[in-house]
Amino acid sequence: MQTTPTKIDSIRTKNAIFLFIFKSLQGRQATENETTNTIDEAEILKLAANWGKYEDKVLQRSPAISTHHTAFTDSLRENCSLLFTEDILAFCLKNNIYNECCKYHSLFMENFKNIRGIHIYLSEDPEIPNYQHISFILTVADSIENVLVYEDYFTERIDKEIETEKRKFFIYNYNLV
Repeated sequence: MQTTPTKIDSIRTKNAIFLFIFKSLQGRQATENETTNTIDEAEILKLAANWGKYEDKVLQRSPAISTHHTAFTDSLRENCSLLFTEDILAFCLKNNIYNECCKYHSLFMENFKNIRGIHIYLSEDPEIPNYQHISFILTVADSIENVLVYEDYFTERIDKEIETEKRKFFIYNYNLV
């Protein structure tokens, strides 16, 4: 008989997945105690996005478990603040755009392939006084043709998922490597 996963089951699963991620990204048999090695954030976030899509499919098939199931990606969604500096967080709170900022970051990870890094900072428009926005600079290892295709998908999703008046607080650009 199939049972509904408990919160403890979910936590154990998350811990096993995190350990698997660390081992896989390091290309060797790492342990929980080896945390000084660098971890590729882009790879972890892509895996989390894929896992989130899988969870969504499972929950659509079995909606009864959704109230008991703790999603693997919840910690990334709830703690995307770890990606931002204090000045960015303050700006987000001041303008009520925290969720949109997290959404921008996750949509970059979902729609652009071969991301090597995302630099996020608060910037001011040189031509418009007192107009600040959050800048995302993506480093992408791909051809310009592919990046333009990714950008089309990204723009389509942004248009659907983020209100027009909140989009003015964000800009992005990319560097090809």
